Order: sequence, then C-alpha cells, then structure tokens
Amino acid sequence: MTWKPRSSTTLVGIAVLAALTCRFVPAATLYVAPDGDDRWSGALRQTNADKTDGPLKTLAGARDAIRKLKARGGAREPVMVLIAEGTYCLTETFVLEPQDSGTADGPITYAALAGAKPIISAGRTIVGWKQQEAGLWTAEVPEASGGKWPFRQLWVNGQ
Repeated sequence: MTWKPRSSTTLVGIAVLAALTCRFVPAATLYVAPDGDDRWSGALRQTNADKTDGPLKTLAGARDAIRKLKARGGAREPVMVLIAEGTYCLTETFVLEPQDSGTADGPITYAALAGAKPIISAGRTIVGWKQQEAGLWTAEVPEASGGKWPFRQLWVNGQ
C-alpha cells in the first residue's frame, strides 16, 4: 500500500513542518585555534601539511572573515565558528557590531568544539614574583599604578 497525499496543500504543510523542526546546518564553518593564523581561510580544523592554510588564530579574525564572506554575498545561511581548546589572549576588546549579526535563516554561532573548553582572557601575565616572609608572594605591577591599567582580579592556576 502506498501513501498518497490528498492535495498539494498537504505536501506544502509537510514541507513547512519539516523545515521548522530541522536544525540549522551551517553553510560555512570556520575554525579558530591558538596555533592558527588570521591570514588563513579558517576552513580547516588543523593546519595543512604545507602550513599554508588552517584555522584562524583569533575571534576577531573569525569575525572579520565573516564580514568578508557577507561582503561577497555569502553568509545568507548559517555560519558556525568553532573554537578549539586553548587560551585566547585578547589584546583589545572583542567587539561585535550590528553588521556582525546573523539572520533568522542565517544565524552566526560562536561555540567551542565538542569537548573543548577554550579560555578567552584579557588578563596579563605578572612576572617578577618574590617570596616574602610567612609564605607571601609579591610582585611589582607598574602598569597598574596611577590607574593606567585597571587591576581587578588575580588568578593563579585557574583559581
């Protein structure tokens, strides 16, 4: 026995229902990794054998690659930016502007690779630590004096 729709309206209804229940499949996937390079395409998860292409290095590099894709008429479908394990040190604020928004049909998603726990940090490394009495440690931070660098938190080994 075969199933036959009663009308073309039934087929349209089924197609709409299927479209609404499907997850977005990215038309473009960009990869970001600490050993990447913002001059590369970002289309590869790992650096190629010739070391001429691979993942991007920064979130800003991914954002800028999406801007270029949009300028060429792309990014009308979903775009996924997958971020590999590692620490990403921001030297300036990562800014997303209205032009960086996706659409209902073409969302732009930034996410960690499956199982990865990337760290995005605007922190700075403090060097020159000296042990003092009673197990205390001190370091000079000249950049923080006079309010030139707002010092709010100190993290040691993730704590």
